[in-house]
Amino acid sequence: MLRMLRVIRALRGLSQDDLARRAKVSRQLIATIETGRNRDPRLSTLTRIAEALDLSVEDLIRLMRDLESRYARDSESR
Repeated sequence: MLRMLRVIRALRGLSQDDLARRAKVSRQLIATIETGRNRDPRLSTLTRIAEALDLSVEDLIRLMRDLESRYARDSESR
């Protein structure tokens, strides 16, 4: 699910560097979340990322889940 952060970030027109700067985290942290290497980021990290994207944590998680289910359905229908 957290891999969908890449999609949300891209839809907002942000690079990893841009998001990291806004969220006050490292670009490497953003990259590890997007690639799935960090599967359990701290709530404080998710809060910073959500705020940098002008979302609540709840909305960010809901959006990531929705995107993940849409991508799964699309790949099944192919």
